[in-house]
Amino acid sequence: SAEEEEEAQPKAKGFHKLNQLSPLLSEFLGVERASRPDIVKKMWEYFKTHNLQNPKDKRQILLDDALQKVFKVKKFTMFTLNKHVAKHVYIEEEPRSPVKKAPKKKATVASKSKAPAKAKAKGKGKKGEDDDGKPKKPKKPINHPKFKLSADMAAVTGTTEDSRPGITKALWAYIRANNLQKPENKSIIICDANFKKVMGGEAQVTMFSMSKFIGAHLGERV
Repeated sequence: SAEEEEEAQPKAKGFHKLNQLSPLLSEFLGVERASRPDIVKKMWEYFKTHNLQNPKDKRQILLDDALQKVFKVKKFTMFTLNKHVAKHVYIEEEPRSPVKKAPKKKATVASKSKAPAKAKAKGKGKKGEDDDGKPKKPKKPINHPKFKLSADMAAVTGTTEDSRPGITKALWAYIRANNLQKPENKSIIICDANFKKVMGGEAQVTMFSMSKFIGAHLGERV
């Protein structure tokens, strides 16, 4: 029967597992259950169909009335999309098999006598102090320089200038939004037309080789 066939098929696990959606998101997407990648894909299809990306900063999404009803905000960015979606996804935990606990070993007289010595050896300073009791030096914030970006890179990242860490973050947001990772090997990126322009014309790259193509699209320092 159809029910037996459904039971026979292996259930998706992890990131691709089908999860129950909130009533608001379910009504908006037209489905009761969906995986995280499918939700994000449908959301981006909606953004592009209704031109909801901010023309001045493509990373920013300006929500229409239908989306504001679901997410209760007027705008968010491509980086915070998953955070807002997570509030409407009810993750069903799979039952775990009981784990047998190993019997506790009785402490011997010798091991008890060594315990205080170990405690002293691992002594640490108070909060805000190092192990020697001296005040910890405050960490200086890292200011990454920004560069002007090429037209091709700006089309992918949605901004005309950014730092290297910011560019990398934007590239990954674009990869995930357009499902460019190879399903059987997530470290391989299948380049679409826009991504190919910033990856030296390569049809596919790896997450480890992407950074070497960024330099060619950096202009003068801002």
